[in-house]
Amino acid sequence: MRLVDLLVRILEAHAQTLNRLAALFDEDILVYMLEESGDELIEKVVPYSVDSSRFEVGRRHGFSSPHAELSGAVTDFHLSARLEFYLWAYPFYRNLVESEVDLDALIPLHHESLGQELVDEASQQAARWIKLLPIADEFRPRAEQVSHVAWLRFRTEALKKIGKRSLGPVY
Repeated sequence: MRLVDLLVRILEAHAQTLNRLAALFDEDILVYMLEESGDELIEKVVPYSVDSSRFEVGRRHGFSSPHAELSGAVTDFHLSARLEFYLWAYPFYRNLVESEVDLDALIPLHHESLGQELVDEASQQAARWIKLLPIADEFRPRAEQVSHVAWLRFRTEALKKIGKRSLGPVY
């Protein structure tokens, strides 16, 4: 799996979260919450340091760049312009895309911990992000639930793509 493929899945999960939160609260209210917590969402999300030496050199797929792939994927999510802005501003996505790692770099299958680590970190960052939104206590459980569903799907699909099982054995 290339880093750009993981980034597309991260953006997809966050887009689903934004859409579901907009349906729950109304898009205007969600945008207000995002604007109110804007700097806090960026400052309180713990930066994730990415070591480029843990990735393998990737090859370009076709004629498109990874940035074009990301842009095309976001277009396919059919978000409103306002929600699309907040999708691109998602702190964990930005942390990865602005890192020194080439977006075409491969997450090596022989280095099992890297793929698992990236998926786990993405899920943890998403949980932190939703907790930082200024949501009234009576709506918080539902908001966290709709976010959790999208990120659980992300986790399952991403782990499957890197050749890991999403659930461990039951004893």
